[in-house]
Amino acid sequence: MRALRPLLLALALSLFVHLLLLGHEAWQLPLAVPQEQALRPLTATLKKMQLADSDAQQAQASAAKTTAALAPRKSAPKPAHSTTQDAKPDNKKAASAPAAQQLQALVPDEPSAPKKPAKPASPAQPRLAETLAALDKLNASAPEASAPQAAKQEAPAGYMQPQNAITRFPDQATLYYHAYYGAAMVGGGQIVWQRTGANYRIEARIKGLFGPALRYLSEGRVSKKGLRPDSYQAFRNDTLREHARFDYDAQRLDYGDKEAKSTQLEKGAQDVLSLAFQLALNGADLGDMPTQITTGKKVYSYPLKAAGETDYDTDEGRMRVALVRASKDGDVNEYWLAPDFANLPVRILRADRDKSLELRAYQIDIDGSAIWKLPPRKMRKNEN
Repeated sequence: MRALRPLLLALALSLFVHLLLLGHEAWQLPLAVPQEQALRPLTATLKKMQLADSDAQQAQASAAKTTAALAPRKSAPKPAHSTTQDAKPDNKKAASAPAAQQLQALVPDEPSAPKKPAKPASPAQPRLAETLAALDKLNASAPEASAPQAAKQEAPAGYMQPQNAITRFPDQATLYYHAYYGAAMVGGGQIVWQRTGANYRIEARIKGLFGPALRYLSEGRVSKKGLRPDSYQAFRNDTLREHARFDYDAQRLDYGDKEAKSTQLEKGAQDVLSLAFQLALNGADLGDMPTQITTGKKVYSYPLKAAGETDYDTDEGRMRVALVRASKDGDVNEYWLAPDFANLPVRILRADRDKSLELRAYQIDIDGSAIWKLPPRKMRKNEN
């Protein structure tokens, strides 16, 4: 026993140092996983989210000052000193196109025909009635973006909601998580979602109290049907371990770690990281066929199922979540999506017969601003 004392002291000192490095959040939560909530029949609506469209929002805001953004496609060329919309020539039609056409415009299924030069618009200004009618048409093309108060009233009383209703899927979001291995909290991490035009990037970083730093990266494009991954990579301490490449032309999925493998690429295939945001974008539209999913090391075909509804208890209030489960042959993947927070995954669980690893969110940032943060854990009377 005396010989083990130095080792035990070293382990205790290492744990203390890691807790200090993690920050005060590590002291606020118990090391045991919170108690499970019972599932209820699904009543929360997982709406299909429309991507944020800055061009449409700018046109809506400036409609009372200018009629250029409301003109039909045959509009006059914009002057060189116009607003930031000039920097996005591919999105000029997005402000007046329906939401489905906006997604289709991001990644077209087939190359579009060359466009003819636009004819100059007549110098006459539209009448007020025509301007208002065009504005109404613009609003009608994005019903989710109108009437934020009505969107807030859909949630039952007693549930946490953002201060302003989230009506479109954000271009940038960061979710901060505590990581649990089994029943113990073993570290923390974050997932960063970023969309730039027709491209997306999802990066996840997980750092435990012990062991290597984990990093996962999914990159691809956004199509009218959601995410279309091009590549997936998994790192251990910045060393590439697993990878996947989606070859849509050859209909082949290349993957592997030490040994390169390949299989036929199925329609709607996702990697294990992009799947969470594909579910968030498409909402309840899970499809009827199993979804091909790769971890970089292996490839699975999971049927996706909306298992029910439950509460994400934050100790200061409840958050509505819909649970989507993908399970087969003892492997379970769960995604807890928050309908009032753009369907973002506040909890992610991956388990097999031997172990389980899960992430539980404690903060959500959208476009650089925190819209929800887990409050400090309340100290009970019997705690020192």
